[in-house]
Amino acid sequence: MSGERALLHSQSTSISFVAFQAEVKQHLKILQAEESALVDAWHMFAEECEVWPDQCKRIMVSLSTSGKAINSFCTFLENSSFLLSSVSLSLCSLLISLRLMDEQVKQLNSLIGQFRFLCRSSSGKSSRLRQEILSGFEVLMQEYGKISERVLILFDRARFKEQKNKYVRTGTCPSFIQTTW
Repeated sequence: MSGERALLHSQSTSISFVAFQAEVKQHLKILQAEESALVDAWHMFAEECEVWPDQCKRIMVSLSTSGKAINSFCTFLENSSFLLSSVSLSLCSLLISLRLMDEQVKQLNSLIGQFRFLCRSSSGKSSRLRQEILSGFEVLMQEYGKISERVLILFDRARFKEQKNKYVRTGTCPSFIQTTW
């Protein structure tokens, strides 16, 4: 076990499925609230209207807030021993989307920071930056759309694994389930 993996494993917290589900729903709710601000920012760039430096600054703050929420969600998932032991494939899929979102947020923040200094000019560079920003927002919004679906898949697999473990522990597994294991 690598040093980093050992550290993560030692910091894991064991929680019940119900507690895990409640925590994930809370993280998802925070991300969904951040998503609406990002959609508004995307519209601002998509509508070809003038974008002012103060608007760029507000968007950058919103992106930073989203990045913190994404990282908090990742940290929770990575440190949850409930997940590490039961549904690693679904977990990986969700974490990949979250990490992609995090990278996209960082890239957008950088692009908007550059655009902020050029937004008052109608140069070719500002037009190219605007297009890159739009493309970045589109990728980010696609990943936001995938998160809810991946969380539902994670819940289904975790619930199934939890039920399977319960049946195995108690020895009361219904016969129709035994044939699928």
